[in-house]
Amino acid sequence: MAPLLKRSVCWLLKLDFSRQFLSIYHRSKGVFFSTASSPFEDELKAMYEKYLVDHGKSYKTAHEKQRRFEIFKKTLRFINEYNSTTSDPSRKLGITSLADVALEEISNPCVQDPAPWPMGT
Repeated sequence: MAPLLKRSVCWLLKLDFSRQFLSIYHRSKGVFFSTASSPFEDELKAMYEKYLVDHGKSYKTAHEKQRRFEIFKKTLRFINEYNSTTSDPSRKLGITSLADVALEEISNPCVQDPAPWPMGT
């Protein structure tokens, strides 16, 4: 993996933090990351759909899209927890094109989608 990309991945690229995310997070008071359905889950899904469009992403199956959405929510939780520990704006994390990619996929570039290898040759 190229050093610049690796460094970018490690720091999740410092970008502007989403005000929309903060607004949803503060209004939810702990319901935000529950598995139960809530109005905030709908807002998160809308936010994720916008993220997919903004970053030109799409997934072949509903299952894969849902799996990526769960990773996206975990990333948002991490960003919020990290940003709450620093008041320095230059150290704030934000949403990047890697927000729905699992850490295992980033740290091990050989890991790919679980698709079977072609049989034969």
